[in-house]
Amino acid sequence: MSKLVFVQNNQVVTDSLTIADMFSKRHDHVLRDIRTQMEYSGDEFALLNFGESNYKNSQNKDLPKIDLTEEAFTLVAMSYNTKEAVQMKIKFIQEFKRMKDHIQKELDATLLSPELQMFNQMFKAIANNEIEQKRLNKEIEETKQQVHNISEIVALNSIDWRKETTEIINKIARKTGEHGQYQQIRKESYQLLEERAKCNLQIRLQNKRHRLMDEGAAKSKIDKTSKLDVIEEDKRLLEIYLAVVKEMAIKYKVQINTAS
Repeated sequence: MSKLVFVQNNQVVTDSLTIADMFSKRHDHVLRDIRTQMEYSGDEFALLNFGESNYKNSQNKDLPKIDLTEEAFTLVAMSYNTKEAVQMKIKFIQEFKRMKDHIQKELDATLLSPELQMFNQMFKAIANNEIEQKRLNKEIEETKQQVHNISEIVALNSIDWRKETTEIINKIARKTGEHGQYQQIRKESYQLLEERAKCNLQIRLQNKRHRLMDEGAAKSKIDKTSKLDVIEEDKRLLEIYLAVVKEMAIKYKVQINTAS
């Protein structure tokens, strides 16, 4: 059911309350805008305006609201020109058209003979059942896929953990759609690990590099040493990190068994 328009006396309308809500405006300001258009347009607007009625506010007080046809709505909304307002006007126009088409179809159906009306209703019921069944089947398949994916995520282990966690973080970064997001996602995984393990990876990394230096390791090896190396040498950290990445994969709903 549409939240933007409704049918009243076989006519598609919206009202000042809906306009105020959808355009994030105060209702009294919308009423002011409508009445301003009434003054400018005179009798012409009166022909477009569907009428004034009352509604009860949260204090159970009767207050005025105005019902508007599509033409009257268009006149009132012309002055709402922010990007969000333009997008909302398009949604209103689409809903007016959709509802009018629906009413016309219902009207056309009443012109059929009683027998054809009965068959029309039967076919509608069959079509609606098929649509609902397809929707349910789709939900079932999506649920199965989610369960399977979670099973794949849970199966992530320490055998090839570097490759697998990197693939997951890459997929999360691609899913966010932002350039250079990989480093941010990796940073998020480290932060979650530090919070959960009560550790500081940067200090541990510095200590590891100092040890390698004392052992006479090549500068290239020292420079390549990363936080992943710190995690790998501590079994407890590795278990926690795997749990963190698994949770992130589920949170961001990535499919780890696909190329995407």
